[in-house]
Amino acid sequence: DEISFKLGYSKSYLKIQFKEKTGYSIIQYFINLKVEKAKELLSQQRYTISEISDMLGFASLFYFSRQFKQVTSMSPTEYISSIKADKTL
Repeated sequence: DEISFKLGYSKSYLKIQFKEKTGYSIIQYFINLKVEKAKELLSQQRYTISEISDMLGFASLFYFSRQFKQVTSMSPTEYISSIKADKTL
């Protein structure tokens, strides 16, 4: 609401323009950014999956895991395992 007000465009117009430019809805784009940050944090192996979920503002661990899997095609646990496997090669 605030962005559309400040730019002087309707929300629906901004949504359409954003999707045309990025290929994603605003929400999906934001989730993708959060998942990319989660991948970075998981790679560091300094935080638990639950801590990362909280740090990135997901409503629940279940929702975080579901969104992570939707974006990456693997669960956070599977992602951690794949990183560990890559490091041993």
